[in-house]
This record gives sequence, structure tokens and C-alpha cells, in this order.
Amino acid sequence: MKKSVVALSLLLMLLISGCDLVLPEGPPDIDTVKLQESTLDSVYLLDDFSLDTIKLDITYNDGTSKLKPFNDAWVESEQLNALESAGSHTIEYTYEYQGLSYSGSFELKLVDNEKELIIHRIHELGLEEDAVLDGYASWKESIRGEDGEDGEDGRTVEIKRDGDMIVWRYENADTWETLVHIDELTSEAGTAPLEAIDAAKNATVGVAVTREDGSGSGSGMIYKQENGTYYMVTNYHVVEDAQTVEIAYSIDGNLFFEEDSVEKIGSYPEADIAVYAFETEHTLGTLDFADERPSIGEAVYAIGHGGGFQAFNTVTSGIASKHHVNVVLDDVNAYFLQHDAPINPGNSGGPLIDKDGNIIGMNSIKVVADQFEGIGYALPYTIMMRMIEELEETGTVVRGELGIMTTSLEDCNATTGVCIGEISEDKTADMMGLEVNDRIVGIRSETMDSTKTIQNPPQLIEWLYATRANRDIQIEYVRGGETFTTEWVELLPRDE
Repeated sequence: MKKSVVALSLLLMLLISGCDLVLPEGPPDIDTVKLQESTLDSVYLLDDFSLDTIKLDITYNDGTSKLKPFNDAWVESEQLNALESAGSHTIEYTYEYQGLSYSGSFELKLVDNEKELIIHRIHELGLEEDAVLDGYASWKESIRGEDGEDGEDGRTVEIKRDGDMIVWRYENADTWETLVHIDELTSEAGTAPLEAIDAAKNATVGVAVTREDGSGSGSGMIYKQENGTYYMVTNYHVVEDAQTVEIAYSIDGNLFFEEDSVEKIGSYPEADIAVYAFETEHTLGTLDFADERPSIGEAVYAIGHGGGFQAFNTVTSGIASKHHVNVVLDDVNAYFLQHDAPINPGNSGGPLIDKDGNIIGMNSIKVVADQFEGIGYALPYTIMMRMIEELEETGTVVRGELGIMTTSLEDCNATTGVCIGEISEDKTADMMGLEVNDRIVGIRSETMDSTKTIQNPPQLIEWLYATRANRDIQIEYVRGGETFTTEWVELLPRDE
């Protein structure tokens, strides 16, 4: 393979590690401000949760750093009120220092009983098959003290199977408590049913290429079959500069290769995506795209050929870790879904699926370094669907742009949305009549039934990636404390 998707430079990893915040130019004594991910869990017990368990990592120009516990004052009151009830929450915050604001957001889930918390941990850690169902498992869980003070340094939760029941206790407790029936655990765990995994494997193919300087391989997924032709999507870097492309598929454990009928439909290097069509006398499967993006902490499954075709159609699992992560690497500049399902060389272009076996992304990149683990990136299904449609029609992708530069939300006296700092003449935003310091809070295209709420710049940029140029759009914005909606205006193409 000409370009390794596994070996990333330290520079890229530093870039990724700082993607939580959109930083204005800070005062001279501050270098970076970022959320310390290790202090944020994806799920908490409602009665035990406190924002001050989450911390900001502030690094100064002299090389020193400081962890600053979260302060309620950084979060708007309505979001604080929402944290009084169980459910999934997106928390937006603004940290102010010497007149400058540092904004970011994170997601978490609150549950109102320990049973639900433990079941979530079982799902999240993937303990169902290897540990719980076969016998025993444990992990450290931070618990608040009985007096309401900050908790002990973690208590070990023990889990085991007792007949058809899963039972649990705190380490060395005298009695075990019933957690859940084994059938209920398996169905709730978010584990893709075996039938869904088998169907996804039947729609996952191998991609073998030859180049002037050698050969390479990767994975791909069949997303439709039409008039006897199968359509497959993979990563652009898998087929870049290919002289020949073969599609490999498995029938009853036997590998077959198709080359003669393989036809390139189109590609777009910036999003690392390519579409091919091929024919075969065998019957293969197709994968459907998901209807909604996975929640943070939800189980995900990667299928592909990590390590080469000797590991054809292996399956690994993990959780969705973060949405809207911007990755810039070589020709790639796109927004990805971060997850921790193990992926390796050969997984590139393979599907990331949900528990129902539907496509939620295409595995593209993995961070490999001693100080990092469990960081993989998949191109979201929303961007895939939009680009596949255009690649089938024209062979390439033309992205649209609003023609704006953003600025700090402090300039708009707000903590959510996208504040406009500059507007380019005769671009989409200008044609809409938007002005500097207008705050974008929603956006809609002619193909959507309702307006999508926009909370931050990454959400807006990812939406633009997933929307074709030359379609009519409208924007909901705030000006002078009042909310307005623009007329429908054509999303103009981006200057290439």
C-alpha cells in the first residue's frame, strides 16, 4: 500500500489531541487549553455526578501545566438544570482568561441506578462473551463517599454468571445481587446479532491492487446491487495510483477474485473515498446505511482484513468515542467519527457497523504511537452517502461553502452556535444577507424535513461536507437578540 494509514506523525497526534477546543489567539503565558479526556467517562450515576470531576488541562508557555476542575460558571444554567435528570447530554462550556474565551463541548450519559450503570460498563468494555458469560470480570469504578464528599479511589465491581442470571457485588461484599437475566443482557448489550454480522461480512470485500512500485490491499463494502452490478466503496488511499484492481470475496470460506469487470466510478481524495463497480456470478450481500449516528459510548463493530487476506473478514468491537473530529493528513482533510474498535493495516475501507449491522462509517485511519491507544477514525455515513451519490453521477465531488470566517462566540455574547467574523463578497452567506456578528444556530437543505441545530463550528463544517453544492439551503441565525431565517439560497461551489 503506497500510503500507510497506520503510521501518523507526532505532529498529527498533537493536532488530534487538541481538537476539542477552538482556540483564539491567547495571551502570551498560555500555550494550550484542552479537555483532559481521562477525567471524562461516557456514563455516570446521576446521584454521584459532579462537574468538578472533569478537568481542563492548561499548558503554559514555560512548559508547566495545571489541571483545573470544571466550574459550574462555565456552563449555561439551562444545561446545568438538564444535568439533574437522567439521559444523554451535550455540555457546552466557555473558559474565560484575561478577556479571552476558550469554548468546547463534550457528551456524557447520566443513569439513575447502579444496575443500569453496571450494565452499561459491561456493554462498553465488551465483557459479554469473554468474561461475564463464561464466569467472572471486574473493573475499578469511582464511587462518591457516603458523606457526599468526593469519593474513594475507586471500588472494584465484581460480576459473574449464576445459572441464567448475571449477579454483581462490590469487592469482598458478603452477598451477590441480581443484575439481569442472561438473555436480557445479551439483547441490551448492543451486540450485533450473529445474523447481522454474517450479513455484513457477506457484503465486505477485499481490494487487491498492483502499482508501479509494488502491490497493496485493503477492504471495501458493497452498498448496493443494481441490474447485476455490485457497487463498492473503499478508501482512496487503498486504490491510489493502482494499475490493476481486483475485488476479493469469500464464499463458504473460499476466496474468489474478480478483475475483468471492475470499473472505477469516481473518487475524492480529500475525504479518502473511492467507488468501484463489478460483476460476479456469485450472490453477495449489500449493506444499508444507518438512519442516525451512534451515541457516544454505543457499541460499534469493525469488519475487514486487518493484517491481510489471511485474516479475511475478521470482526472487532469497541465504542463510538467522539463525533466531528477533524483529521488533516497528506491529501485528506475531513471530519471523522472516532472509535476504539481495533483496526489494523488491511482494515482501510472496511465498514464500521452498529448493532443492527448498518453502516455508520468507513474505517480510514488509526493512530499508532506508544503514548496512544484505541484511537481509530471512520468517515461518517452521512458524508459517505452524500459523496457516493455525486461520485456515481459525475465521478468527482464538488463541495459547497458559505464564504465566512468564524470568530469567538464572545463577539456574539453567546456560548453556542457559530459567530460570523468575516463574509466573502458574492458567496453564499453574502447572498443570504448575513452580516458580521450574526450567530448561526441552524441550517437546512432542500432535502431535509427540518432544520439541524448548529452548536459549534465543527458541526457546521461537517454538515457542509455532507451537503452537495448547488442545492438550496437556508440558515437560522441570531441578530440583536432575535432569531431569523434566511430565504432559500443556492449553496455555491467552493473555490478549488
